[in-house]
Amino acid sequence: MPAPRSRTAARRPAISPTRSLATTEARKGLPQLINTMSAKAKASADLLEDAVEIGPHRKGGAVLLPGIDVAAHAAAVFELRARVERLEEDLEDAGMALLLQERLATTPGPRLTIEQFLTGIGMEGHIEQLPKP
Repeated sequence: MPAPRSRTAARRPAISPTRSLATTEARKGLPQLINTMSAKAKASADLLEDAVEIGPHRKGGAVLLPGIDVAAHAAAVFELRARVERLEEDLEDAGMALLLQERLATTPGPRLTIEQFLTGIGMEGHIEQLPKP
């Protein structure tokens, strides 16, 4: 049975640009390429959609991208990195909660207050975020 596809697999961008030019073609056509890419008003969903690969004998080596696509891609990467960081923090918090639940269920004897525990692990800044009784 094949592995389930991830949600992003259906939107995976092309691996290489769809258009390729030899170095001499690109040199001659550079002003037109720049004008075309500069006139673009909306970023593509795929970074490489309007990219032009340039290299000897059309074998690549460099890629020319519209500035609007690069800016949109950079913004998306920034947002995704921030989201991953938030999710990692949430995962750490959930792991800590599970650890505490397990310890509470299996440890006999006197217990620390949450304030004492947070102080003991150097997280005093979180005490003020606790619900007030």
